[in-house]
Amino acid sequence: MTNHTLKTEEPYFTAVREHRKNFELRIDDRGYRIGDTVCLMQFIDGKVTGEFEEREITYILRGFAGLNFGWCILSLKDVTIIGGIV
Repeated sequence: MTNHTLKTEEPYFTAVREHRKNFELRIDDRGYRIGDTVCLMQFIDGKVTGEFEEREITYILRGFAGLNFGWCILSLKDVTIIGGIV
């Protein structure tokens, strides 16, 4: 499994943090796989703030009609460890 660190602009970062958004639309250039994790770094005014959210990829939508070539949608869930949620 791979961990992908991704810059995430506001207001999208906050929507993920508040569990209102459980997906990411991304350029498909990192070899994403189900079970990989993404570390979403909050990005405001061109700068990383140090805030982050970590999620696990549960599904990847590729090649769907209306989705531009080279892009994918990642379905995300909270990262779990033995004994609970991180």
